[in-house]
Amino acid sequence: MKEKSKTGILTFHNSHNCGSMLQALALQIKLEEFTGTQATIIDFSNEGQTDLYSVFPKVHNIKGLVKNLMFIPYYGKLKKQQSDYNEFMKYFRMTAKHYSKNSELFSLNGEYDFWVCGSDQVWNTKCPDADDAYFLNFVNQGEKIAYAPSLGGADIAKVAEDLDKYVAYLNSLDAISIREMNGKRWLERLLNKEVPIIADPTLLLTSEEWTKYQTPGRIIKEPYIFYYAFHYNKEQNDLVREISKRLGIKVVSMDVKTWIIRGLRRYDVELSPEYGPSAFLNIVANADMILTRSFHGAVFSSLYKKKFWMLGKISTDPNKDDRAYSILKQLGLENREITLESISGGRDILEPIDYNAVIKKQEKMRDIAKKYIKDAYDIK
Repeated sequence: MKEKSKTGILTFHNSHNCGSMLQALALQIKLEEFTGTQATIIDFSNEGQTDLYSVFPKVHNIKGLVKNLMFIPYYGKLKKQQSDYNEFMKYFRMTAKHYSKNSELFSLNGEYDFWVCGSDQVWNTKCPDADDAYFLNFVNQGEKIAYAPSLGGADIAKVAEDLDKYVAYLNSLDAISIREMNGKRWLERLLNKEVPIIADPTLLLTSEEWTKYQTPGRIIKEPYIFYYAFHYNKEQNDLVREISKRLGIKVVSMDVKTWIIRGLRRYDVELSPEYGPSAFLNIVANADMILTRSFHGAVFSSLYKKKFWMLGKISTDPNKDDRAYSILKQLGLENREITLESISGGRDILEPIDYNAVIKKQEKMRDIAKKYIKDAYDIK
């Protein structure tokens, strides 16, 4: 590697969910720390992503119209949430120019010595903000490295409309890795070569390192359970309400749209007064318990050594979404799933976690990740 090399990063840095933005920051920080290069996030956000996280997304059907009508009374909260996410981007080093189309990125060839795509679900070809840019399709100069991307729950060989195109993209990478076990299985079968599992970037920082990015003080003064998921279905909501009732502690959530759409108020779930990644770190740090159905919910619960549970039965099906199971297995916490049936059967809600064992696994994951990055950059 030559001196004063530069790295360009393509990732979901402008997705208004906490995991996406926190992993983008972690990836930038650790790439610079491990390689000595200057790492810059390419400020790319396609139209699908922009619309997905707008206050009032474009209406394509009656369901979309109903949702937007539901959002109107909460316009102030939604604007604040958007502002809180945008404010977090002050921590990123980004390109001066914003890019919204894949075709615009070809002008960047020659600007960077290394290109890194990942992490998060950047290789989920079925998500609303999917784009070939996250496979570095526009790069023809410089080393191309995939750092722990996720396919989500979709086997690319089964869902891609033009599989040959994606195989060509994947084979053009100089270094490839993946985040989950099913993703590893699917890619190895597709490419006929080894694809290592590498830790999500958020795990590369300790809680002490993350503290400098969290909102200071204590956002929520009294004891609380932090409920952090994405689907918030009735089964999960009933389970959360039952745990809250048994512990006598209120429940707090922090995503305005899902709080509205899923009617979480009916389940006695309160909405946090602050939003975005900095508030998320604060709420995790000060929670008495965390109930989640989220990959990054489990990651940050473990980093902050919290009592936490993964809600519902966790799939181990080799053909389905295994994000929840993968992160629990990596941390040695496969037993941290909870259901209404297990509670009725006497499961101890306050069952402790042996964080000494978890910390050792986190440290090993960091060592593996550091070696992967150094090898990809040819640093001895």
